[in-house]
Amino acid sequence: MANQILVRSLGPNNDPLWGQGSQNFIADILALEQLLATRFRLFQGEWFANTADGTPYWQNILAQPIGNNTQAINLLLTQRALNTPFVTGVVNVGSTFNPTTGNFTFNIAVQTSLGAIVNISNFPTPPSQGLPS
Repeated sequence: MANQILVRSLGPNNDPLWGQGSQNFIADILALEQLLATRFRLFQGEWFANTADGTPYWQNILAQPIGNNTQAINLLLTQRALNTPFVTGVVNVGSTFNPTTGNFTFNIAVQTSLGAIVNISNFPTPPSQGLPS
């Protein structure tokens, strides 16, 4: 298969699974779901090797420069998804942000080159502390 993806499985705490050989790997749609979820869990500035990578939750959504602009938030989420390998398009995206409580939720459905639609949703609100500058 030309479009195949294989990644190491993550456990319930999002730590890589080891010790079971090939059973610690997932492929294709399951792998792509994990790749998308991992990309959306990465906060911009969190990864020391590339502080420009990540979803700009603190920089643009929770810090409220665009926090009350659903269209701008959805565009950020769409761009993040489209920059993921094997994602060919976004079918649907929706988000809500309550600036009073800081509660942010989103869902996104993407079309893939693997021929399936993948849904990512119901992420918890990020922690109450921002990343250090």
